[in-house]
Amino acid sequence: LAALTLHPSEQARWERLSELYVTRQRGLRPLVSELLPACTAAALLTDLAVSPAWRRCGVARHLCGHGERLCSDWGLPGLALKVEEANGAARRLYGGLGYEEVFRRDDEMATRVARLPAVTRADTARTLLRNVPSSVLTLAKRAEERKNERE
Repeated sequence: LAALTLHPSEQARWERLSELYVTRQRGLRPLVSELLPACTAAALLTDLAVSPAWRRCGVARHLCGHGERLCSDWGLPGLALKVEEANGAARRLYGGLGYEEVFRRDDEMATRVARLPAVTRADTARTLLRNVPSSVLTLAKRAEERKNERE
């Protein structure tokens, strides 16, 4: 654990910011506005993956829904995510949930898991991560406004 010592002139500001963050009475937007006044707060869903045995059971749909609810609860304008253009199943899922393409980049790199040939009999599960060229789409969905139950 590290200790942070603040100059007395900054102490009150940080106490006020931490109170905004901890209570979340008005969401995360006031905290971001105070710390980064030139930025708009947004949420990014990253690395959503479902085990093959649990695919097509509603797990990804549930996780996306939970992220969307958190955006609403925290006062964020919406949720964004990235998906490879070649991942048709994920694109159909997100499209069905109301996500729309907002940006496309054709010169991205995607990480792939590659199985390496076994060197010995005991060495059967060697894998390697490698980057491959890919087209990546950024999709976004506006958060639904929800009444804050804490009011």
